[in-house]
Amino acid sequence: MGTAVLLVLGVALTGCTGNDISAKLAPSSPPPSASPSAPGSPAPTPEVILPSLSDLPADTVIASGSFVQRDARVSGLVEVRTTGFTGTTLHLSNIDFDPVAETTLSISPLDSDASTYSLQSALGYSGYVTVSPGDLVVPLPNIGDQYTSDPSWLRTVIIWQSSSLNPWDRPLGVATLEWTLPDMCPGLIVKDAGPRSGVNGDVTLASDGSPSTYQVAPNDSLSSIAARFGVNIADLVWLSPRRGGEDKEAQAEETLNLSRDERGKQR
Repeated sequence: MGTAVLLVLGVALTGCTGNDISAKLAPSSPPPSASPSAPGSPAPTPEVILPSLSDLPADTVIASGSFVQRDARVSGLVEVRTTGFTGTTLHLSNIDFDPVAETTLSISPLDSDASTYSLQSALGYSGYVTVSPGDLVVPLPNIGDQYTSDPSWLRTVIIWQSSSLNPWDRPLGVATLEWTLPDMCPGLIVKDAGPRSGVNGDVTLASDGSPSTYQVAPNDSLSSIAARFGVNIADLVWLSPRRGGEDKEAQAEETLNLSRDERGKQR
């Protein structure tokens, strides 16, 4: 049996309002019949009960990947599994590489082909744990808090060679995480209604013309930003999982991510 590393990822109960995974877990019951609407009024929206990772059985694999060489020969497998609560564990197995003096581990929101400097600067999770070839289980403490119940913004697991000056000195091998979670924010569409009082920051656009980022202007608030883009504060937290929770107010010149594909890449 190879190396197994357990990394506990704390998950807060905030996040996207649409993190409905119930359809993937069990057949849903038919919704109750709605009362007839008054003539000319819009039909009522059915209430949706939104579960979290705790609805998945413990030890469910929700992501996996294989290590490949970055700066050295590395092989092995990685899985992200549920705990039965709101956390996840990271399992490394069959790890093999040429021994180095010191190693450590991190999980990055960036793609595996990002530069070493970028990977060093964008540590989604990191811990001072030694990863060695052979049979080993290393429990790690909670080394950070997610502010969303959807951890799929974490893209790359990295085994580093450490030095006395830098724990993340040289990336030995990387593994791209392939997530099997269903869409935990279904129906989220970000549309810019345009600047208005209290929300006058700059917007960058993706190639398809959809909003990509928003730079917070002085006196902006999360609620005013959410209203401008047709979402709520929990959706903003889901889109920018590294910035903090709903109770952390927007800061002038802060950049908020508005793109599903770029989750976690903005601080």
